[in-house]
Amino acid sequence: MRLNIPETGYTDHHTHPASRCRILTECDARAASTWDEARTIIAAHIAANPSRELYVAHGWNQSTWGTPTVADLDALTDKELIVINVSYHGAITRKGIVTEKDYEELAIATLPRYDDLLVAIPKYHAYLSSLGVVAAHDMHLATMDQIDAYLELDRRGELAVDTTAFVNPRLLDDPRLAEIVANPSPRFRVAGLKLFLDGAIGVHTAFVTEPYLDTHDRGMLRHSKDECVALIKKSLALGLATPAIHAIGDAAVSTVLDVYKALKADGFDTRGWRIEHCEMVRPGDIPRIAALGAVPVMQPNFHWDLDHYGDRLGGNLRLINPFRPLLDAGVKILFGSDGMPEGPKVGIEYAMNRAKYPEQMITLEEALTAYGIKTH
Repeated sequence: MRLNIPETGYTDHHTHPASRCRILTECDARAASTWDEARTIIAAHIAANPSRELYVAHGWNQSTWGTPTVADLDALTDKELIVINVSYHGAITRKGIVTEKDYEELAIATLPRYDDLLVAIPKYHAYLSSLGVVAAHDMHLATMDQIDAYLELDRRGELAVDTTAFVNPRLLDDPRLAEIVANPSPRFRVAGLKLFLDGAIGVHTAFVTEPYLDTHDRGMLRHSKDECVALIKKSLALGLATPAIHAIGDAAVSTVLDVYKALKADGFDTRGWRIEHCEMVRPGDIPRIAALGAVPVMQPNFHWDLDHYGDRLGGNLRLINPFRPLLDAGVKILFGSDGMPEGPKVGIEYAMNRAKYPEQMITLEEALTAYGIKTH
């Protein structure tokens, strides 16, 4: 049966134009299916850019590349080399593997600067537009250069995609932030705080209830409940009305709900507050999500994990992307790509045809609604 899928009009509710645009000038090795292939791509990039002092490659995936060693990187160059994991929660450097907070600091320190962003963001937006995306939620602005670039591009009329942004806690102390939040420009606004509560399944840092089968640990929490509550209160006072907390593992999702419950008890209206990814969800947490009015912002393309993480999750693969029970409980869900890969049509294919269990599948109409397409 031929599906009537619109060509345009989609909102990508979770993507990263102002940070992933760096891939336009760095080494894109995401298509490599082995480390040997990746090494060839990275070596060619280094040879083509001999004057650079820093090389960054994207695409390390343990499931296909294994884990390259420091010696592997040393053999490629005597300059600084960063090989970023596909999850964007870790990297290999010539000093070893870094994950989570250390990776975040490394990634922020090497982000494109203001002048480069003025060129790169429009190019990335053009790519999103070619996929039918008309609006995007940029889910982690960590520098004022990124905010200033968006504001200047909007002033020039050069934003092709309406952008709603969420900021790293490090920006909460910037004296300009409250004014920027209060005065959105025509196609750019800063809407909320972005917190990373746990990591990713691919680097074993997603916080899970039952230990990973292959490492026997449970991942990690990057913030305590009390820290989350304090940061969200601080952001709300600045006018950042919509908190967004990254939670991949089921234990992390439960912790987000504990945080939101505590804030609701303090008198805050939690309706519309976001759970980014909300990938693994215990059945008992679905009524809690509904009661709080929280919004899971999910990635149907994360069905990819169903084929690659059985060795670490076993039967808990069934907890991944439970779209049907969430919808049946009256929970509003939104879809985004996280750039892995971009493109709502890819997401629709995953949502409808790439599940292992019935609770992970939804209809075309439901998928379009999650991407912001009105179906009535």
